[in-house]
Amino acid sequence: MSAYELAQLNIGIIRGAMDSPIMAEFAANLDRINAVADSSPGFLWRLQTEEGDAVSGCRRGEILGDLWR
Repeated sequence: MSAYELAQLNIGIIRGAMDSPIMAEFAANLDRINAVADSSPGFLWRLQTEEGDAVSGCRRGEILGDLWR
């Protein structure tokens, strides 16, 4: 087991609402990408709402965070 952990925080400026056409590809792949991360070796945790949503829902940006060992 590694003695180190890596925390990652991504902050993005979104170009439209999550249900808008410009965000459709990102929104459509978010659950799939999170599932890959969740099942990857070393994955410990990711920022999510109580409902399990991976993104913050902020109007101007999205915050994605995760922790790896």
